[in-house]
Amino acid sequence: MLFTDVDISGSMDGMALAEQVHRRWPHVLLLISSGYARPHPDEIPDHGHFVLKPCIGATLVRHIHEMMHGPRS
Repeated sequence: MLFTDVDISGSMDGMALAEQVHRRWPHVLLLISSGYARPHPDEIPDHGHFVLKPCIGATLVRHIHEMMHGPRS
């Protein structure tokens, strides 16, 4: 699993990082967060999840669970 922020330092942003990781390792799950930017779901490769910051731990746990096992019934 890759957990990154949209705004990271360096030569690329978190969205570009997610895209490159997805291209190289398509099985890696993607969880993107930001306190500012809200990417459209189509911008996140392979149906990755987005979490708006600030968020509580339970929110992260729910997203990770959904990514690994599907939505809770």
